[in-house]
Amino acid sequence: MRKFSFTIILLLFILFSIFVEIFEDRFEVLEIYSPSQVVVDFNKNKRSDNEEILNLKIADKKFKSDDEKFVYDYFAKEYAKNLLLNKKVKYDKSKNDIYFDNQSYIDTFNNHDIKIDNIENYRILNTKSNKYHKINCKYGRQSHNYIIVKKSDITNSIQECKYCKTLSSNENDNSAKTINNVPLYDTGEVRMYLTDFTNQLRPDNSCATNVCQMLKYHIDSSKDTIDMAIYGFENIPQIKQSLINAQNRGVKIRMVYDTDSDNNNYYKHTLDLANIVKNTNTDNKNPKTKSFIMHNKFIVFDKARVYTGSANISPSDMSSYNSNVILFIKSDKIAEIYTKEFNQLYSGKFHTEKVSTNPNETVVGASILSVYFSPQDNIISSKIIPLVNKSKKSIYMPTFLITHKDLTKALINAKQRGVDIKILIDGANANSQYSTHKLLRDNGIDVKVENYAGKMHAKSMIIDGEYLILGSMNFSKSGNSKNDENVIILKNPKLAEFYIKQFNEMYKKIPDKYTKENVSAESKYSIGSCSDGVDNDFDGKIDSADEGCK
Repeated sequence: MRKFSFTIILLLFILFSIFVEIFEDRFEVLEIYSPSQVVVDFNKNKRSDNEEILNLKIADKKFKSDDEKFVYDYFAKEYAKNLLLNKKVKYDKSKNDIYFDNQSYIDTFNNHDIKIDNIENYRILNTKSNKYHKINCKYGRQSHNYIIVKKSDITNSIQECKYCKTLSSNENDNSAKTINNVPLYDTGEVRMYLTDFTNQLRPDNSCATNVCQMLKYHIDSSKDTIDMAIYGFENIPQIKQSLINAQNRGVKIRMVYDTDSDNNNYYKHTLDLANIVKNTNTDNKNPKTKSFIMHNKFIVFDKARVYTGSANISPSDMSSYNSNVILFIKSDKIAEIYTKEFNQLYSGKFHTEKVSTNPNETVVGASILSVYFSPQDNIISSKIIPLVNKSKKSIYMPTFLITHKDLTKALINAKQRGVDIKILIDGANANSQYSTHKLLRDNGIDVKVENYAGKMHAKSMIIDGEYLILGSMNFSKSGNSKNDENVIILKNPKLAEFYIKQFNEMYKKIPDKYTKENVSAESKYSIGSCSDGVDNDFDGKIDSADEGCK
């Protein structure tokens, strides 16, 4: 009898659920033509039909000029889209209003203050042509692929509209930075470079940046040995030729690099370089670790100088298209530590087959450097999390991704005890199911998702304005426990202060709305991504072929 009653109750519940689904008066918002003109899918056919356009009464607003109205209308539409687009809403015909999350759309919109600065501070950016226009430019307004950005966000790699340039030939805009002006800090023994993805919107293999030229200088000046542990190589002619020249003058070059189970590398010119170098080894020999990667990016010159950081030797990383942090270190002791690790790799010991290279802490000038390697040193659990747990003031993280659960918990705990935390992560990785940035946001931590074509490729952290954590290792379980990686924990307040300043400048350039929402890595909202010739979201489609750019 009880079983029969339960079955009846279950059937009634299912019937009620079907009834609610069929008759529920909630409909999807398909399009936002303007804040006052909204398309609601009343017939649920997923198409925008003329009879489904609602004309809502939005409060009138007075403007000083047509330009101010144009800018206001753009941001008002963006705000309306953020509130309604693709959401299920209820329509109150008597009030001619729609409701989302039990809130009146008209009241919510009218009560929101959309502030417009001096109109001269804005520009129209055509995301397809990579040209920018003044707000009053007729060509800018006619574009179907534009967004409105702050003038300060226009970089040197974006061209000015010829029509606008004629009108403003007497203006002197110094806000843009040249791609050669990669920020650096030089202590004498440690030189740190910070490439910035807001300065370059297309990869470039010309080796024009000072970080690429410094790498070339160290290759050209090497006398005896160059040991390269690199994830891969994509053709930069000047670097390739410098390596050939070094080998021809008698420098012994050895190289270890990553390959997959098919003996291929992510970067297409890696095997070509391996054929030139000849003294090489790869990490695909052990069937048990074929899914692990040799992800290092370090080079030891003459057993005396070390290049390391997050940058691969590729046009994307060497041109400032991607954001990276790179170190050049003059220290026999640091070189010795890296050489020990390299020798393990070169001898065929990769991943879990290696042993620790301790001791690893060295004083280099005014800096204290501790060098660690994955997976043998368990870096995140045994080195980084303890520093996070001891933090008192601030943690800033320019980083490719965060997926490590224990590190995420440690950051949340730090936030709860009053530590100021700001994180900037890569746009493509924000859409990964493994990313913990939503959990961090839910716990009050400011996590911004970048909206530029290039990657936020650094894997770094600045703690209490004193400690820098940087290297090739992403903040992930694989980076910590499987892959071959290298990390430096560097104690130097001046270097930390320099990096914080550069981080804050990048952070401010990303709109605040991306602390709450993600941005598609290949779309008009990701600046430059629809004209850079790169598959930014890894879906096999580039620029105009990608749905996000149509």
